[in-house]
Amino acid sequence: MAIFMFLLIIIMGAAVDLGGQMRSMQKADDVAREAGRQGAQALDVDAAMAGNAQQVDPGMARAAAENYLASAGVTGQVSVQAGTLLDVTTATTYQPVFLGIIGIGELNASGHAQVQLIRVVNGQER
Repeated sequence: MAIFMFLLIIIMGAAVDLGGQMRSMQKADDVAREAGRQGAQALDVDAAMAGNAQQVDPGMARAAAENYLASAGVTGQVSVQAGTLLDVTTATTYQPVFLGIIGIGELNASGHAQVQLIRVVNGQER
């Protein structure tokens, strides 16, 4: 009976804690996408007003994305490529509830998103 209860706890713990890790992975992906969106809104206004190609200000875009990551409580890295592509990688952890009983510690979860800045006029990409 004791062995059965132990195995039952492990099976239930695995279901609960692996589900928690999956939620952490989803959160990491969601935060990466949102951080990319925040960064993509940091347009280089001077270039846009001059009629040049739409692009972000790399410093402002990186800062906006990093601020979003910090506000979400997630660590990550942000890079801006060619002024039109933001690449965001996030990392977080999940602390197991049941599996911690048998010595399994924090489970890592990571996320990734790439956000491409495009210009659309009257429904047409330009």
